[in-house]
Amino acid sequence: MINSQVELTTCLTLTLVRPTVLNVATMFVGQAHQDQAAGWGKYIDWFVTIAIFIDDATVENGCLEVAPGYHKQGLLGAEWEPIEHLDLRYESVPCAAGDALVFDSFVPHRSAPNNSSKARRAVFLTYSKVKAGGSKLQEYFADKRAAFPLDIERPNGKVYVYGV
Repeated sequence: MINSQVELTTCLTLTLVRPTVLNVATMFVGQAHQDQAAGWGKYIDWFVTIAIFIDDATVENGCLEVAPGYHKQGLLGAEWEPIEHLDLRYESVPCAAGDALVFDSFVPHRSAPNNSSKARRAVFLTYSKVKAGGSKLQEYFADKRAAFPLDIERPNGKVYVYGV
């Protein structure tokens, strides 16, 4: 639960058109991971994400799966590495269009590929306490864009690898 007395910063991640363009976790799409492992450690030590579903997310179209309880153990692997190798128990979390799902940066999660004919779009709002490093978000996004630019900003033939 977010306390209205706490100063928060917000980051908006859209996955409406091309999930690979703006999603912070695109380095791990589908693979089991914790969002905290996607290079955030240098900038912020904890955040909360609210996923608002534009379309139904079902088992058939690869809804989010979470491993309950493991968020209490902190980072389970190395930064920039998925945690597929860990034997965690995942539970599917189907959501209807309009539903919201809240989870923190240490919740292990994954999703199966969407092999259905139905879209699986969502908006992700990420919140952090300013005192937890939220004031460093501009630095994070500048570094991320320089190291992993939008598709339309990439020179032809240049290959980008995991990194902020």
